[in-house]
Amino acid sequence: MTTSQWKSVWECESRSEAEVLKTYLESHGIRVFLQGEESNFLYPILRIRVLVPADQWEQAKKLTELFFKSSD
Repeated sequence: MTTSQWKSVWECESRSEAEVLKTYLESHGIRVFLQGEESNFLYPILRIRVLVPADQWEQAKKLTELFFKSSD
């Protein structure tokens, strides 16, 4: 599967937050790929993109919004 078939559903600031969201989405049958990058080597802010297959994006987006709403 090429990366063009994956869409970003959320961006996390920590690997642990991304892993928890990944587990949550996978428990609902969504496939997940985590993609990370450092934005600046002087201020190492790690941004982790949570990617899902394009055909599961709408369901994943709704679940992600529920996940973060319930954690407030």
